[in-house]
Amino acid sequence: MRCAVLVGVSSLVLLNECQRHQGWQGWVYPDRNNLAESLPLGEFASLPQCRAAARNVITRLEKEVHDSEPVQAAYECGFKCKPSGMGGLNVCERTER
Repeated sequence: MRCAVLVGVSSLVLLNECQRHQGWQGWVYPDRNNLAESLPLGEFASLPQCRAAARNVITRLEKEVHDSEPVQAAYECGFKCKPSGMGGLNVCERTER
């Protein structure tokens, strides 16, 4: 009985982990020359949704800047991402801009 419960719980955890990262995840880098600093955007059902959210954040960043230097931001959308275990980095099956 205990083994059946363990197998059931393990299966649910694995299923949940797989489902959590099936879509697109996005990140905006306020300074494209410093990829260590990013703003996570969350998860999206499609690449166009991720791109739109990233562009929206970059537009807001540009409006917040009051000096003469333009914002040098970049973004990235990743498909089926999971944590690599190396300092918060993610490994994605595919990445797009």
